[in-house]
Amino acid sequence: MSALLRRILVAGSLLVLAICQDTCTPVRDSCDFYPCLDTIYKCGADGYPLGYGNKFCTAFKDSRSEFSPKGQQWISDVMFCLQTALQPFGSSATVDCEELSGSAFASHAKCYVDTGFCTLPPSDWLKVVEIVGLKTLLEKETILAELETAGQCLEAFIFLQSLI
Repeated sequence: MSALLRRILVAGSLLVLAICQDTCTPVRDSCDFYPCLDTIYKCGADGYPLGYGNKFCTAFKDSRSEFSPKGQQWISDVMFCLQTALQPFGSSATVDCEELSGSAFASHAKCYVDTGFCTLPPSDWLKVVEIVGLKTLLEKETILAELETAGQCLEAFIFLQSLI
């Protein structure tokens, strides 16, 4: 068998494995997890996987170059964290779309803080607000995540101040 034919067979086999995979798996710097999740839950264009997760994952990924180097790393880390938090839901529909959304929003503050949101430069914070938009920032689920994130950032700042 020629080397070219072997490569084609290997590439084809990998493609079949990827297509036939029955579990959604987060991949760093990719938003493909969310459409995969929607194929399981079928929440539609307004559901969390497509209407929030994929929408904002794509928006942040596309705007990455507009962030500081630290902000660019944060985007990569937070995208991966948010998807990883939903990975337990990525093999079968174990909850309904509303519960999936609730679990997703419950992970936001922890992922934001754990990946360094509190230490980003203010210019990156403003860019986050610009991307997410005022309308979304004023939605109930988002406000709760914002307050939790702000509270955790404040605790971190107070702690750091106590060390000085």
